Amino acid sequence: MMKRLLITVALLSPFVFTGCIQNIQNVSANGITLRVSANQISSTLQDSFPVIQNFQYGSVELSDPQAILKEGSDRMVTGTTIAYSNDLIPEQKGALYISGSPSFNAQTGEIYLKAPKIEKMEFNGYNLFDYVQKPLIDALQPVINNLFAQNPVYRVDKSSIQNSFIKNIAVSDGALLITFGL
Repeated sequence: MMKRLLITVALLSPFVFTGCIQNIQNVSANGITLRVSANQISSTLQDSFPVIQNFQYGSVELSDPQAILKEGSDRMVTGTTIAYSNDLIPEQKGALYISGSPSFNAQTGEIYLKAPKIEKMEFNGYNLFDYVQKPLIDALQPVINNLFAQNPVYRVDKSSIQNSFIKNIAVSDGALLITFGL
């Protein structure tokens, strides 16, 4: 009993001293699960945007990222504003939705969006994804892959002891769940 108490205190102390205790979702034999909200992820994403990519026929700008963590889904979704402009038409703005699975890099303490996939694109309230899917994905997918391969969606302080004890990362119940344990 005393050994279990000491292990629990040892596991909880990094969270208490770093201010994470209010976000703890669950304490069990599997470890401690920290709940990260969509707002916390959106705040980290802001550091990587805007992204501007020039193509032969115009320019695309991605800005204002928002994390969307849906109930019943194991994927993270990032919604961004997309703006397209060229010399022939006025700027067109819409929304782009990209989904992927969370992936933890233990060396950097960062969580990335693995295998990002363009899910939906809307301009002026119309879903254009079904109509211009192939050429658009071919142009944007490399930009999206590069963006999410180089820029984390969330950071765990790599200088803290927390980083060493991450056992699992999952999207569940509308949140990113990070499980710490031995």
